Amino acid sequence: MSSEAHRTWFPTLRETVAHVLEMSIPDNRVEALSKLVDFIQMKMEANQSVRLNFICTHNSRRSQLAQVWAHVAAAYYGLEVQCASGGTETTAFYPAAIASLERAGCAIRKDSEVNPNVWVDLRRTLDRSMRTLRPMTSLIHRVKPTRPS
Repeated sequence: MSSEAHRTWFPTLRETVAHVLEMSIPDNRVEALSKLVDFIQMKMEANQSVRLNFICTHNSRRSQLAQVWAHVAAAYYGLEVQCASGGTETTAFYPAAIASLERAGCAIRKDSEVNPNVWVDLRRTLDRSMRTLRPMTSLIHRVKPTRPS
């Protein structure tokens, strides 16, 4: 059962999620994902925090996309889940991965063009002090690497 939170998402993101929900998942993926579902369900039934950390080699595409889509799914179903991503090597968020999130309907904010911190917004809300629409942010936060001295 979905929550009502997705009704405030950007329209293209709502359409993307609706399309994904119509897709079938191959049996081998259902089997692999059932372990994740069981873990989340066990944590929730025990009233424990659910924290998911997606790891890949570079933390430039796969892990960050997994982080975003896990957050989207959790928000859609009204689940309290904290999502993060990491890599075994420090690299920048791959521009094509950022572009794919934009095409899917997420709003992207970056603080620079060279290995930026990146925020992904699913929806906009009214900021009463500014009387303007302000984004809900920090789904992904890409920390700039430190250079060895």
